[in-house]
Amino acid sequence: MDKRPIPKPGPKGLAVPIVRRTVSYPKEDATATAAPDAFGLAEFAQEWRETDAMADFSRIPNGVYAVEVRRVGLRRKEPDVYLDWVLQVVEGDHAGRQVRKSLPFRLGKTIRYLKHDLSTVGLGDVELQELPPRLQEARGRLVEVRVSGQENLPDVWFARGLSEEAGDNGPVDESPDDRGTL
Repeated sequence: MDKRPIPKPGPKGLAVPIVRRTVSYPKEDATATAAPDAFGLAEFAQEWRETDAMADFSRIPNGVYAVEVRRVGLRRKEPDVYLDWVLQVVEGDHAGRQVRKSLPFRLGKTIRYLKHDLSTVGLGDVELQELPPRLQEARGRLVEVRVSGQENLPDVWFARGLSEEAGDNGPVDESPDDRGTL
């Protein structure tokens, strides 16, 4: 492919060179030639056979739901650090559906909400430096959450712990002026 710069008009009519770049793709699909279980799919075989395809991708309606903590972890997206939750509804018409919550660590804004959420899953006594390795203790815990907000920007509030190990700090003050980004 030709790699010579192609002049293109820039600001004030000056020519700005543009370089075409080539992208190379594998000549052969690696999955087609892989060994039968090179990707470790055998462990999913039974669930694969028993599960129907997802038919509805709309968000669950506003309401109160019993959920199980499926995943929880920290993520850095400059300049913030986020606590991310993946929660799965365990009962009712929306059982099996997932809800996500992401809350940044921000001084004076979200720390009390982060502490409330952690307390709700039984991690209220955790010191900040112990948080990353202890987050996995929350997996499998049952929590009551309230989903509210608009279609494109849902809010997920931890109401109370439903597992024996989880705490119940009661409702959290949800004044919109300092609740942070969800």
